[in-house]
Amino acid sequence: MRYLPLLALLSAALFSFSPSVLAGGNEGYLVDKDGKIVKSANGLCVRSVRWTEAKADRECLEKLRSTKMATRS
Repeated sequence: MRYLPLLALLSAALFSFSPSVLAGGNEGYLVDKDGKIVKSANGLCVRSVRWTEAKADRECLEKLRSTKMATRS
């Protein structure tokens, strides 16, 4: 019984977050309330657990590849 409020809070957070992860055609990425892909501080797209290469966004893949190439030099 002591953990019931915590469980309720976690459940509410999960249900409010899940639709934004699955919204639109960016299913493999974390998206904001407008459906735009969330990017990290270095400009890379933030993937969700549902990301697969088949669901990959072209721009995000290009940015990732260019970043990897720059670090190899």
